[in-house]
Amino acid sequence: MIPIKKSLLLAAAFGMIVFPTHGVLADTLIQEDPSELWSFGENEYGQTGLGVSVDESTEPTQVGSDEEWVAVSAGSFHTLAIKSDGTLWTFGSNDAGKTGLGTVVGNTTVPTQIGSDTDWELVSAGYLHSLAIKSDGTLWSFGSNGFGQTGLNTTSGNTTVPTQIGSDTDWELASAGDYHSVAIKSDGTLWSFGFNNSGRTGLNTTSGNTTVPTQVGSDTDWEVASVGDAHTLAIKTDGTLWSFGGNTNGRTGLNTDTGNTLVPTQVGVATNWEAVSGGTGFALVLASDGTLWSFGGNTNGRTGLNTGTGNTLVPTQVGSDTDWAVIAAGAAHALALKTNNSLWSFGANENGRTGLGITDGDTLVPTQVGSDTDWVFPAAGLVFSMALKEVSVEEEVSEPENSRRSSSKGSVRYGCKDTTAINYQRFSSHKQSLCVYGTVAPTDVAPSSSIAPAVRNLEVGMTGEDVAML
Repeated sequence: MIPIKKSLLLAAAFGMIVFPTHGVLADTLIQEDPSELWSFGENEYGQTGLGVSVDESTEPTQVGSDEEWVAVSAGSFHTLAIKSDGTLWTFGSNDAGKTGLGTVVGNTTVPTQIGSDTDWELVSAGYLHSLAIKSDGTLWSFGSNGFGQTGLNTTSGNTTVPTQIGSDTDWELASAGDYHSVAIKSDGTLWSFGFNNSGRTGLNTTSGNTTVPTQVGSDTDWEVASVGDAHTLAIKTDGTLWSFGGNTNGRTGLNTDTGNTLVPTQVGVATNWEAVSGGTGFALVLASDGTLWSFGGNTNGRTGLNTGTGNTLVPTQVGSDTDWAVIAAGAAHALALKTNNSLWSFGANENGRTGLGITDGDTLVPTQVGSDTDWVFPAAGLVFSMALKEVSVEEEVSEPENSRRSSSKGSVRYGCKDTTAINYQRFSSHKQSLCVYGTVAPTDVAPSSSIAPAVRNLEVGMTGEDVAML
């Protein structure tokens, strides 16, 4: 079993983190060892990677036989994934060039490599566009430019291959949504670009498009961010939760379901939030005590609160369990991982997206998917789901020296930015309190990673041996 520390948790959402892009935050995983890739749900456009012969799968099914996957992000009808050698792969609908394969027609039904670069570290699949970050801190995008969501200073045409956004080399997290994107730099600043409707970019406007990355406010303590459909969520280094965008359905958690919130606004007064994942009309949040919370539209049971009607306007605890470790909000369903590496789902069962072996009705509360306890990362898409699974000890592949870990919907990495620390990583969590000092050799310490569902970070006071267990 791959241990998951019960401390800082980031969120993974439906690429859009990432849903209508989700995936979404989620948001990819923060995982050390290469894993198998699995999927379930609708496969109309090949987005589950199972080939053209499969219409839908109602239970987790392995995608190919490769065991080198370290990150995955599920979007609307496409998927992005990274292997341990740093190569970027994709499958699903090529519409708008969102798969980055140089085409806007047809479908790619099995994992296919994008270009030949071997330095990809983070991916986030949105609705019609995709974002990715390289090991040198550069930010890249491809797909529809329609609302400026690719950040390439245009609102026309499509970008069919990965293209660098600007020249900055300090990007640490990126989350692709429906028609907008957010990203965080190493200095803790928050940036956004794309469709300003509903105030989803946090730039104090609801009109026009923002075609290049633009700083949201002046704060320098943002740690993780996840975009939903028409809203954005973010957590600061002090554990506070913030949101902005359309308040419809209560998706911003600000105790209202009307109007728009144009700038980042604190959600409640709690200071123990560790991970967040924005879905379509709702959001999931993880607290430092391992409890799971949700807010937004309850339709299809996507909030996990045992109801399929009405709206939940403020963060509300889902059940009473205190062992949740990773979260991924999709369009009408959600996935979550517990500290024992069991996989759970709730929401719409249509197309088998919950992985519970059924395609009818809704699952109103978290329900375990099968009985396996070797799952390491979930990614919830529009009508399908992806997940990484631990390679059995007998078959485990050795991890290349330059292996990388990412997350589906956005990203946050383990480690710290102090070059004298054992766990120093260029792409590290913004929290300096996560630095580990001692005499353990760097090779014994787990490398940094980015996140897309939500996974917890290092605990303060951990030893070098503890770090190596991540």
